[in-house]
Amino acid sequence: MWGRWTPWLRVYSMPVVSGAEAVGLERRAFAPFSMKVFVTIALTVPALKKHWRQMRGVARVLTDAKNSVQVSQSARRPKQLSVSFSVPKARQAEVVDGIARRFWSWMDEYGTCSISFESEPRRKRRSGKSLRRLP
Repeated sequence: MWGRWTPWLRVYSMPVVSGAEAVGLERRAFAPFSMKVFVTIALTVPALKKHWRQMRGVARVLTDAKNSVQVSQSARRPKQLSVSFSVPKARQAEVVDGIARRFWSWMDEYGTCSISFESEPRRKRRSGKSLRRLP
């Protein structure tokens, strides 16, 4: 049994699962790398302040760095909101469904959703010729 007893109040403290862990993004101490996620939601109505708050709220639940959340809207598309945020590095195929479900469940007037990930920089190849051999 968790918690402690007080005569007028029973206080429970249970293990809390964060939003990132709920969609398969475990926080790993040995892998400090993050990847950038871009989510675009097409709404059925023009975006209101509540939609901006909802987008920011979902992203803040999923992110590993609260200051990485950025919500934006195109001047030409009033029914579309975009958000970018970082998440702990993971296989994209494993986390994309959880991210989409979280936005779908939190957003009002949800139309369609597009999720993309920032491309990783290519690693430079080392050629065998660049190594000098001593005589």
